Amino acid sequence: MVAGGSHIQPGDLIDERYRIVEELGHGGMGMVFKAEHVGIKRPVALKLLHRELRDQAVVNERLMREAFATGRLDHPNCVSITDSGQLQDGTTYLVMELLKGQSLGDELDERGTLPIAEALEITKQILHGLAHAHGVGVVHRDLKPDNIFLVRHDDSEVLVKILDFGIAKLLGDAREQGGTSDLTEAGMAIGSPTYMSPEQATGEEIDGRTDIYSVSLVLYEMLVGKPPFYEPEDKLLSLQRRLKEDPPVMKTPSGTGVPVGVELLVREGLARDKGRRIASAQIFASRIDALLVELRPPASSDALPRQDETPIVAGAPGLLESAQAPPRVPAATLSAKQKRLMAIAGSLLILIIIVVAAVVSGGKPHKPAEEATMVMEPVQLDDRITEDPQVLAAALELELERLREEIANERGPENLVALQRLQSLWPGNAQTNYLLGLAYMQKLYWQDGFGYLRKSIELDKGLREDPALIKAALRSLSSRSKPGLGLSFLVDVVGKPAIPYLRETAKSGSKRQRDNAAKALRQLGAE
Repeated sequence: MVAGGSHIQPGDLIDERYRIVEELGHGGMGMVFKAEHVGIKRPVALKLLHRELRDQAVVNERLMREAFATGRLDHPNCVSITDSGQLQDGTTYLVMELLKGQSLGDELDERGTLPIAEALEITKQILHGLAHAHGVGVVHRDLKPDNIFLVRHDDSEVLVKILDFGIAKLLGDAREQGGTSDLTEAGMAIGSPTYMSPEQATGEEIDGRTDIYSVSLVLYEMLVGKPPFYEPEDKLLSLQRRLKEDPPVMKTPSGTGVPVGVELLVREGLARDKGRRIASAQIFASRIDALLVELRPPASSDALPRQDETPIVAGAPGLLESAQAPPRVPAATLSAKQKRLMAIAGSLLILIIIVVAAVVSGGKPHKPAEEATMVMEPVQLDDRITEDPQVLAAALELELERLREEIANERGPENLVALQRLQSLWPGNAQTNYLLGLAYMQKLYWQDGFGYLRKSIELDKGLREDPALIKAALRSLSSRSKPGLGLSFLVDVVGKPAIPYLRETAKSGSKRQRDNAAKALRQLGAE
């Protein structure tokens, strides 16, 4: 058996089980080698601490934290750890799956930036891995391009892997089972300054939204070529600016901007107040799905959307529409006053304050006179600048009212793209989050639905008593897979206003609903 660190050579045997093949890389903490399990001849990656660090408890604990945190994960977008241990001299090692490819950091060093669709696809895979990690109580806390690995397959498809959970934050059961300290003290900042969230930098309590901030920085860098406020010679200055300033407008190295929908999504992910940030990795990924739908070439008229895609309905406002599209106002759908407002509307000022205006776009044919009814058409929000905040308010309120009517008629799933766009433009509005949450509930996407409904109640406590919201939550109690989401929401978020509805459901709902409603009533002390 050999000692750890820089003295390792090809052919050395580690812990009587792993034969060193070659060095793959090294850093301040240790080295990574390609090795082979001598029994089953399986190639692996072996991470070994530098010998001189073997007596430093914090360093060893970080490596064991990585082993425990990663060991809880079982997802294709998270690296797998198969073994860990200590050598006789006290050196700690980890054994991981051997990956073929390169880090996102190396990819960006070679290419500078990535096409929008490719960057969004990579981000979506990162978010899928984070959603799984957050679900088992693991917050990565150190997301950056160097910790994102792009696995290249022969068919040229890329599989994204999240690496290095060495400073992961453990929450809930994971914290109790981890058996290790948090590696930080109250008020201590930990992480990479260039990709650190505001709450990390100030030593505040963190949760999964910390990773949302970091992955938004990574997406920004993939599209622009560098993170916002990048100061290569002074990373602390870069961090200080992020704590005080909004990110600059996203422009590629050639000087062109990115689509409005992408810009707004990244900005919501980079909200300094985590309460205004995208609520979860699942919601972030679903928003990217909506963007990717619009980036795909138009399908033939008889093609049907896949089940995992959100169809775009005729007339729904697009997230990626050109800034040059001229305004079109359909006759007989707006009042004269509204038309005057729309005629002077511009769209978007993205610097420190985002101001959006609107013009109206049709798309639905008018009915014959004998069938005529009042139909509210979607408001299309384009990319020009407005100087009139009243126009902004009128345009958004008009679209909000139309979507409220669609939700009331159980047409939320058909309007998801429009709802996601409106929520992106107005993320701090309780009603935009409320309506998007109800639409997801109508589509039976419980996790996304409850995420937005929770956010709406954070913004407007009065929504706890809203009948439509409570009834949507009650509907989820019939779910076979996730009834606990509805139970938790009704008991912990809605509380007492849900009791009359729960009592009625306990009498007249389906068998599963009755059982879950009775359970919720017991938890509320209202049997």
